[in-house]
Amino acid sequence: EFKVMLAAYDADGKMLMVKTADKAVEYGHEGEKYKKTFELNEALPQNTALLKAFAWDSENNFVPLCEYAVNELKPIKLYAVGDSTCQPYELNYYPQAGWGEYIGDYFKSEYVTVKNCGHGGATTSTFLNGTNGNWDKEVMGSISAGDYVIVSLGINDSFHVPAHIYKKNLEKMIDDVHSKGAEMIISTPIRLASSLQTTDRMQEILKAAKQAAADKNVTFLDIYGRADAENPNPEDIQKKYTMHVDTLKASSADGGFDFASAEVWGHGSVYIKQGQNDHTHINIRGANYYSRLMTLELLESNSELRKYVRYTE
Repeated sequence: EFKVMLAAYDADGKMLMVKTADKAVEYGHEGEKYKKTFELNEALPQNTALLKAFAWDSENNFVPLCEYAVNELKPIKLYAVGDSTCQPYELNYYPQAGWGEYIGDYFKSEYVTVKNCGHGGATTSTFLNGTNGNWDKEVMGSISAGDYVIVSLGINDSFHVPAHIYKKNLEKMIDDVHSKGAEMIISTPIRLASSLQTTDRMQEILKAAKQAAADKNVTFLDIYGRADAENPNPEDIQKKYTMHVDTLKASSADGGFDFASAEVWGHGSVYIKQGQNDHTHINIRGANYYSRLMTLELLESNSELRKYVRYTE
């Protein structure tokens, strides 16, 4: 233990409070390295902007210890823009889910409000022209300075939109978001498990997403590549994270969802209802998994959004 003195200042540098604290503790939280710090068990003055700590060393010298910006974070909106792997689902689709339903769990909920703008079958083009997803209404119509947008589109684009148009669409989205004083983040689509091999068209989409982010100098989240790296056996992605009928029927003790035959027949998905595996769409584990990968990528980026991350496990 060592003695510290705490000084609180307002935004103009005026000292508001001076206190001493005798107890020093070792603590930390997810996303940060553990460090020596102190606990202040009383409220700070209301207009405190900066808290400084000073200590006495072994020779009784008075030295700065650390400083902390108080209330640095402000409430923000996080727009999750994606396709069927992002959108919310009705209960009769359980356990099918979208990452947009779970990404908020990985951020500090007192500051971050998630707006799920996922639409099944959507592409960058359909979002921009308003035929499936409505970029102008859902995002640009309510976004404010300081907000964030994560766009994770590309699965449907790989079938319907040429890679150079896909890149052009992303660049327009980036320009639109920046015009509002908000931050755009480009994510790859999730690891497409319907085909365990990356198709040539998907490879073009992945490269275009990365290049658009680089050309516009925005944060890029490679959740596709990260999922590949974490799953040396690609079949694991299908069994763990997609709508695999065997996994649905398996017992919870074996990593399944305890589905009875009647639950399969009554499922909202036409594929599951017919007893077919659906390796494109993800279950709740997959939605959480890709949300986790996004936050891990964020923590390794320079995006200010990383400061809002709550945990990664």
